[in-house]
Amino acid sequence: EIADGLQSLTAPIGSKFTISDTQPQGEYLQETDTFDTWFSSGQWPLVTLNDEEFKTRFPTDFLGTLSDILPFWVSRMIMFSLYVKKEVPFKQVYLWSMVADSKGQKMSKSKGNVINPIELVNKYGADALRSALIFGVSAGSKVPLSEDKVRAMRNFANKVWNIARFLDTAREGITLKEGEGLAKESYSGVKKELLDEYQVLSKEYHLAMNRYQLSGGLGQIYEFLWHRFADFYLEALKDEARSDKMGVLPLMFDVLVGSLRMLHPFMPYVTEAIYQNFTTKKASLLVKQVT
Repeated sequence: EIADGLQSLTAPIGSKFTISDTQPQGEYLQETDTFDTWFSSGQWPLVTLNDEEFKTRFPTDFLGTLSDILPFWVSRMIMFSLYVKKEVPFKQVYLWSMVADSKGQKMSKSKGNVINPIELVNKYGADALRSALIFGVSAGSKVPLSEDKVRAMRNFANKVWNIARFLDTAREGITLKEGEGLAKESYSGVKKELLDEYQVLSKEYHLAMNRYQLSGGLGQIYEFLWHRFADFYLEALKDEARSDKMGVLPLMFDVLVGSLRMLHPFMPYVTEAIYQNFTTKKASLLVKQVT
């Protein structure tokens, strides 16, 4: 704490220092060895120089940040790294989006437009809030967040749950193994259309995610699961799923599980719950590769 009035402190080297919450009287020299916040942000390349624990973490591939600190933090890390180590500290910089209100204005207590994320989680679930922050938002832009958007993503989570519930009911205790449906090559008609569309989805999803187009990846799986798989394919194949179970259910099961893997980074809780219901409680999408 800064003491009231003036205090004289003796440094280890014997120099006199004055600490005060007001301007000291008389002649004085302001501290010249201040560790500035913006300067300190560039210390990462320096502190890893002789530290064995941190050497394995430098350089890295990816840095995520807001655009407003590019000239303050990111540029300093690059300059210090090039000066001290003669190498670039990271290969790619991803610009996170800034959360704003539904009108695109920065949230502020004085404006009264602040949204409490905990209240949204309690009301609609963490998956809904998580995906609402990404859906329809490009990198480095503002996130226009509203309760309506979070509610809409909650409805999407419910749709995914209902898809899984239908398939769970249709299988009536039949054990389905991952990969069997996609390995079959004799599909025709609507089933072949489903397989073809799912394979196209998988390629486009991976292309988007490899480019860090997170909103694009989420948008693709959203469109497929809701408007194609649920609204079209399930309606077209539901009678066959109930009668000729092993003819179409393995394919529908694989398409759903594959879609859950793609959706998992955005909605981890509902996808994990569905996946464990179809497999075992010990299984987890966290250790599954998105194919």
